[in-house]
Amino acid sequence: MNTQFVSLLAACGIIPVALGSLVSAQPASQAKASKTAMSYAKVAPLIKAQCVSCHNAKRSPEKVDLSSYQALMKSGEHGPIVIAGHPEKSKLISYVDGTKQPRMPMGKPALGKADIELLKKWIAAGAKG
Repeated sequence: MNTQFVSLLAACGIIPVALGSLVSAQPASQAKASKTAMSYAKVAPLIKAQCVSCHNAKRSPEKVDLSSYQALMKSGEHGPIVIAGHPEKSKLISYVDGTKQPRMPMGKPALGKADIELLKKWIAAGAKG
């Protein structure tokens, strides 16, 4: 390709615009896919298996009901247990990783690192339903 032609295209802004649209299209679709992929449906089986036997509509220590997405997002006698977008500020994470005591799930083996990471990713992605 002729260097003068390329210089003309660059000067007119055609190359940056064309490259910019190619570069920005990929991350936007990936971001959308990752947020969709990290819905409550991904963490619900873990929460139901590990938490709901103690934290449900009939029995909810500290007013923490984890029996549904809606209940989970409203739960907490001392404020919400999930802060969407902020796993580091979410009490759910602090209790399951043992930072806060008593470690949850109480009376059961601690959650594995992969399970805790799954919860963190879901919260970081916005804790969507």
